[in-house]
This record gives sequence, structure tokens and C-alpha cells, in this order.
Amino acid sequence: MRLLIFAPNWLRSFFSQSIFRAIIFDWVGDAAWIPPQGATPSPSDADQPPPLCPASPVDAIQDSLQVRSMSIRDRVNTARHVSIVPIAPEHIEGYHRALDTVARERRYLAFVEALPLAQSQEFVLNNIKSGNPHFVALREGEVVGWCDIRRHFVPSLAHRGTLGMGVISTYRGLGVGFRVLNAALDAAFEVGIVRVELEVFADNSPAIALYDKVGFTREGVTRDAVCIDGEYRDAIAMAIVRRTKASQC
Repeated sequence: MRLLIFAPNWLRSFFSQSIFRAIIFDWVGDAAWIPPQGATPSPSDADQPPPLCPASPVDAIQDSLQVRSMSIRDRVNTARHVSIVPIAPEHIEGYHRALDTVARERRYLAFVEALPLAQSQEFVLNNIKSGNPHFVALREGEVVGWCDIRRHFVPSLAHRGTLGMGVISTYRGLGVGFRVLNAALDAAFEVGIVRVELEVFADNSPAIALYDKVGFTREGVTRDAVCIDGEYRDAIAMAIVRRTKASQC
């Protein structure tokens, strides 16, 4: 690409990596964010990942703004600390903490706090036993994001799976959501799931942009889908369909 002819070596070396591409997709797609003028972390901060979980909603906003003010190079360095792996029993407590953290923001999920740990454990173990794709994003062993696709239990609908995902605020805008989503989708299509569907709040523009980029199609709107804090909110139904050799009707 001509754009990279005069680019520094670190930029050219990272351009071909999936982590870099994921960060570009997250960064460009977040149209609501305008970086503050002159807000670039010093090189000494490049290898320092943000804290795992915010202590409060105010801290979550501050941490998120700090992450979003990073240069592309610092985003790449931070994203290198995050790995995407299939969920295992030892991740259950961390998954539950991450789920609860996102739920308590009261903006992205239909529930405002996680269900009891025992129910999260049952959900995860059932996914593992059933072969439902369920991936987590890890930094130093702590869960900072997840994506699961649960196959429908009715035989005539077993080619369909319902997707749920989330990333804690301190790791948004770093390509984590893009990577964990693609890992789950690839696994779903490999095991014969043909259609993956979801609902996303109509005002969650970054998530909608992410789903658009990976190939989801908008299929309709559920008006007044939820009522949180006295406010009714619409939800957009989206789905992606991909038939492979493994998908037999």
C-alpha cells in the first residue's frame, strides 16, 4: 500500500497482523469518539495495559477515555497482552465478574447485574458439554471479554445459534471485540451452525458497526424491547447466514 511507504518500521511490521487489523476496525468504526487534541501517551506507557476492571462507573468512563486517547502504536502494544481462547472451567469466575461489570453499566445488556455465580457456572459447563462456541479474551489470566453462541435446542431449529458478547470498558476500542467475535463465529460455522442471530440496542452504535463489518444483516426492530431506569429502548435484530460443507439440513 502506498500509504505505508514512508511509515515507520513498527507500523509496517504490524500491518499484516490480525491484531493490528482488528484495532483499525474498532478505531475507525467508533464514529462517536473524537480524540482529544494532543492526547498521546508517552512511549514509556506503551507496554502498560490498562487496569483489568474499573472500580466504579465513573472509573469505567475515565479508563475508557484513557484507552481511546491512545495512539495506534500504543493500541497495538496493549492488544498484544490479550489472548483469545475457548472458555474452560477455570475461567468461570472471571467470566462472571466481566459479565457483571458490563451488566452494571446498564447500557449494553438486557439485565443490569449478572445472575448468581452458580447459574453462570451451569451456563458455561453446558456450553462446553454441548460444544457451543464460547470464547473469552484474557489478559494475565483475567477475563476482559467474551462471546458465546448457543445452538437452539429444537431439532428443526438446531442450525441456528444465538450470540451474546461483551467487553469490559477498559478494553473497548482495542480490537478485542472483533477478535473474540470472529473466533466464536468461525467455531460456530465449523460445527455446522448456519445462522447466528442476535439483538442489539438501537443506540449501541459501536456494536452495530462491528456486527455490520463482520457480515451481519439487519432484519428488523423490536420496539420498546426493554425498560431500564424508566427508559424504553428499541433493539435491532441482526443475523449472519453462512452455509459450509459441515452444515447439513
